[in-house]
Amino acid sequence: MKDYIDNYREAYDREFSEDGDKDIRKNFWKMARRDIIRAKRTGLIQEICVEDYIQSNYRPYSKISEKTRNIIEKSIDIPAALLSDHLKVSISAIRQIRNKYKNK
Repeated sequence: MKDYIDNYREAYDREFSEDGDKDIRKNFWKMARRDIIRAKRTGLIQEICVEDYIQSNYRPYSKISEKTRNIIEKSIDIPAALLSDHLKVSISAIRQIRNKYKNK
């Protein structure tokens, strides 16, 4: 039986690229907080420090240069996975840049 952690792992592996992945991400943080509070009440967890809590919510974003953005916009025929490996940019960022470029 899959729980919210398994769903989050699967969404993470596909880099949150499918439609329902945003809801899976929100659900994970809500359920994780609930489980942490329950574990504190029952004594399984004594406390969580502020630094750990902040680190758990930290999501690193890479800055994409204009040169890289232009390459992504002009290379629609190249699969996103290949560009991601070559340019060291997430697949979801490549898809977002391409969608914005198409909608211009």
